[in-house]
Amino acid sequence: MNSSKRASSEGSKLVTFEFPASSLFELAARGYMVSRVIQTAGTLRLFTLLASGWQSVESLAHASRASVQGIQALLKVLRALNVVSENKGRWTLCPEIAAQLPSEEALAGLVGGYQDWLALEEAVRSGRAQAEPSYHRDAASMRQFLLNMHLSSLPIAQELATHLPVSTLRRVLDLGGGLGTYAIAICQRFPEATAIVLELPQVAAIGTKLVAGSAFAERVRFLGGNYLTDPFPPENDLILMCNILHQEKPNAVRRLFRKAVASLTKAGWIVIHETLVDDEDRSLAAALASLNSLLYYGSRNYSEEEIIRWLEAEGLVVREIRKTVEPGARIILAQQPDR
Repeated sequence: MNSSKRASSEGSKLVTFEFPASSLFELAARGYMVSRVIQTAGTLRLFTLLASGWQSVESLAHASRASVQGIQALLKVLRALNVVSENKGRWTLCPEIAAQLPSEEALAGLVGGYQDWLALEEAVRSGRAQAEPSYHRDAASMRQFLLNMHLSSLPIAQELATHLPVSTLRRVLDLGGGLGTYAIAICQRFPEATAIVLELPQVAAIGTKLVAGSAFAERVRFLGGNYLTDPFPPENDLILMCNILHQEKPNAVRRLFRKAVASLTKAGWIVIHETLVDDEDRSLAAALASLNSLLYYGSRNYSEEEIIRWLEAEGLVVREIRKTVEPGARIILAQQPDR
């Protein structure tokens, strides 16, 4: 029987595991077991405990309120995955893993994602959302999620702002813009620009507090509301729709485009950053993202062709489509003709 070896990242041996994989189904079963090991270790706070230094099995079992036998068995699998190392009966995280360990709050969010995916079968059967995003569950989870998204989106937001094909901007509207990551990046490039981030009231409140006292306190304003039902501020030179379309059904996306066009200035722009699913791309990450959209929102990730068709139906001209480093992600720039 052939042996199959998988690694966590290209050219890396940080996390590897070997097992016979005579079929896709055996590979899936073993892979699920490995995922459950990581999930269980996270739930028991083993990663956080091991990050503090060398620990005995007994101390780990006591701190995690688990059995010595169970912790011992779990640690052996983590050692086989090159996640932990052992010396004379004491255990610690491998340095490479310790360096990439997220905060406890972020790790809890990742673990919660595993549990949510247990509802995938029902989501597929019903075609409706079956899990609630973790950031909807409590204020602390929402704040942590928003901060994580802000940090992960910064490089793309700065790249987007740098390559905008305009020389000046006055008014920017950021729909569902979280903590204003993209709006702030644009205001950094265009000193004359001001931005409104239209977000849910609870998100807008967090964004307002974080921006207060910064260099953008007077230029980036948060407006609590719902971009599907509330009117948009008028006369926008540019409207941002970054990573929101996959949360909405097709009719809602088309309504968003229609509302956006009505609130643009002549020759104004709509800028979209979204993970798209195209048949010729066949990106696993993008396909999983679309399934994730079904699970949490009852929606899907759209194709480039669909987005272009819906934009053009509202009279917009698609000026540029650019791939980003993220699998399946595109930045689409569409402009309202200057009539």
